[in-house]
Amino acid sequence: MRARLIRPDGTTEAISLPADTGALTAMYELIGSDSVEAVRVLRTGTGSGVTMWCDEHGLIRSRPVINPAARAIVAFLSRRSVIQDFAGPVIFTGGPGGGHDLTPLTSYYDEIITTIAGQLRSRATGQHGDQPAGGERR
Repeated sequence: MRARLIRPDGTTEAISLPADTGALTAMYELIGSDSVEAVRVLRTGTGSGVTMWCDEHGLIRSRPVINPAARAIVAFLSRRSVIQDFAGPVIFTGGPGGGHDLTPLTSYYDEIITTIAGQLRSRATGQHGDQPAGGERR
């Protein structure tokens, strides 16, 4: 299932999560936590939407690593109805499907997410122009 990992430094990576109950285990490993929280970022009429998964306890750790790209992406997609800091790596997927199933991140929202992360990373590193936001893992 298509998803997007966003690290605190703004780098991104296309990832493929298992479409079954193994998705949660994979998220634990990628986020580096044994407890993740789902943030419903965007609900669409078609049901695709966007959900962000983050470390549930990331902000209360002794030295949290703030993820400015996650904050900006969530604020943009939620039309500023969610404005808060998030810590550590985060994962974006589609919205919930039937039951407890996850849906893949659509290419449309994946492009928006990578563009925002890339722009923030370019500003932070002083680079200008089109810079790739991250690589792909298959």
